[in-house]
Amino acid sequence: MPEFQNNYVPEKALDYVVATNLKATRLAQSGAMGPSPMEVGPGFVNVQPFWGDLSGEFSDNESGSDLDFDAIESSSSVAPILNVEKGWAQEGIVDAVTMGDKTVITQMVSRVSSFSNREVNRIGLQIAVAGTTGANTAQYPTVIDLSETGVGIGHAHILQGIGLFGERQSETSSIWMHSDAQTKMNQLDMVSNDAAYVGQYAPYGTINSLALMVDNHLRPTVIQDDNGDDVNIYPIVIGAGAFSAYGDGSVARKIAHTFYDDKADEDRLSTRQRMSIHTWGCNFIPVAQDRPATLSEVMNASNWESAFEGVDMGGFPFRTIVIYAALEDFTPVDPG
Repeated sequence: MPEFQNNYVPEKALDYVVATNLKATRLAQSGAMGPSPMEVGPGFVNVQPFWGDLSGEFSDNESGSDLDFDAIESSSSVAPILNVEKGWAQEGIVDAVTMGDKTVITQMVSRVSSFSNREVNRIGLQIAVAGTTGANTAQYPTVIDLSETGVGIGHAHILQGIGLFGERQSETSSIWMHSDAQTKMNQLDMVSNDAAYVGQYAPYGTINSLALMVDNHLRPTVIQDDNGDDVNIYPIVIGAGAFSAYGDGSVARKIAHTFYDDKADEDRLSTRQRMSIHTWGCNFIPVAQDRPATLSEVMNASNWESAFEGVDMGGFPFRTIVIYAALEDFTPVDPG
C-alpha cells in the first residue's frame, strides 16, 4: 500500500487497488481475462481496429506472369466504457482517515478492493454472455441453444462447444457455470479433480482439461415447457482468453472518497470507477452517442453484433462460446 511520510494515503492506495485488482479477479486468474490497467481513453467506447487473415494460397512464380493482389480486409472491435459507482455509510470513517488510522484505512482499502474484484468478475461474465449471444452468426456460430430442443446438458454438448473453436480449441482455458450446473456436471461424472497441467488455476476441478469455474451470477432464465411448468435455462461460458479489462485513473474524481454528510449526519465512503470489460470480436452498438452505456444496456444481447461479419479471419476468431441448457430433458412448447 502506498505510504507518504509514514502515513497511509487512502485515496492514493485505492487508485492503486483499482489499477491492480483487475489482475486479482478469478477471470484473470483462470486465464480467461487479460487485464491491462490504466488504458481507457476519453469518450464512451474503445475502438480497436484489426486486419483479417491474409487470403488466398501460394501460386507458382512464373516469369512474365502477373501477380494477383487480394484485398486486405479489416474491421474494428468496439467495446463500451463504463462509468460505475457505489457508496456506503459508516460512522468513524472520516475521522479515521483524517487521523491516519492505518487499521481502519487498511480495512477500508481491502473491502473496496474485494467489492471491485467481485463486481468486475460479475460484469465481465454478464457482458461475455450478452456479447457472445448478440454476435452469433451463421458464418461464426457462437451459441449452442439447447432450450429450443429440450435436451438437458451433457458431455456431448461441452465437446460440441469446444469443437466450435476449430483449430484454436487448444487455446480454450476455462468453462464457467452456475453452481447448479456444476452439481449436474458432478452427477454426470464429468469433473476431474486433477489439473490439466502444473500450475493450472482450477479450484473446482477440470472438465475436458478446462478449468471449471463457478459463479452464481450466471443466473438461469426461466421459460415454460409444453405443460406450462417452469424450466431453468442456464448459460455456460467456454472461454479462451475471452475477456480484456481496462482500469482507468483519468476520471476527474477520486476513485475513492470519504466525506461527512451533515444533512444525514453520516460518514460516507464512495467509489467511482471507469473501466472497459470486453469480449474480443463482440461489437457493442451504443444506444446513445452522447453518454456512457448503462450496465443494463451492455448486458442486453440485442445491443451487440459480430465484428467479423464478412471478414475472413482464417479460422474461428471468437474467444467465447455460450451454451444455453436446462439441467434435465424437457418438452419445449410447440411453436405451432
